[in-house]
Amino acid sequence: DVSSHEDAAPLSEPEGPFIEKQKPTATLSFKTALYEGEASTLGGTVTRLVYTGEAEETGLSTEVLFEALPGEPGIFGARLIHENADLTKTLFKAQRRGNGEILEFCYERPGQYRMKKTYYFGESDPIVGLDITLENISSSERTFPLEIDYGIRPPSRESPDWAQTQAVVQTDKIEQADINKISKKGFLVSGPVQWSGVVRKYFALLMKP
Repeated sequence: DVSSHEDAAPLSEPEGPFIEKQKPTATLSFKTALYEGEASTLGGTVTRLVYTGEAEETGLSTEVLFEALPGEPGIFGARLIHENADLTKTLFKAQRRGNGEILEFCYERPGQYRMKKTYYFGESDPIVGLDITLENISSSERTFPLEIDYGIRPPSRESPDWAQTQAVVQTDKIEQADINKISKKGFLVSGPVQWSGVVRKYFALLMKP
C-alpha cells in the first residue's frame, strides 16, 4: 500500500545546507465507505481527498475535494511558527496502525523536537480526525505555536461554481467572504475561532480544533 514517486521533495532547513541525495516521497492510500484518497510523506499531508458519496448515491455525489499538484505537499500540513524549517515540505516517516485504517507520520529534528501526526478516517461519518503530538526533546523549556494548512480544490474561473466558493469562520458570529474578495483583499478575522472552513456549492471542508 506504500508506493514511491520520483518527485523529489525539496530539502528542509534541518537537512541542509549539506549536499545530499534527495529522497523520493512515498504515498499511502486510504479508503472508507465515504472517502478515498492518498497521504504523502511530504509533510505528512493528504494529497488527494475524494468524497465518494452515500452508498445509495455512489457516483452522483462523488466530489474531488482536494488534489495536490505533483511534488507538492497537500492539506493538513503543520508548521511551527517562528521555526526556520518548513515542516510542510519536510519528509516524514510513515506507518499504518490498527487494521490499516490509521495513518501515522513522524518527524524528529535531533535535539529539538519530535512531531507525530495521526490520521483517523471515519468509516460511517464524514470526518477526518488529525491528532498532532509535539514532544520537546531539547534541554530548554519551549512552546510550539502551531499553524495548519487546509483548503478545497477551487473551480476554474470559468466554472459556474467559482462564484459559489466561500471561506467561512465562526468566532462570536459566523463570518464569510467569497473567493473574489479573498483573491483581492484576503480574509482576516479576530477573536477566538471555534471553527473555520471552505464551502463550494453543496460541499464544505470544515476545520474544528
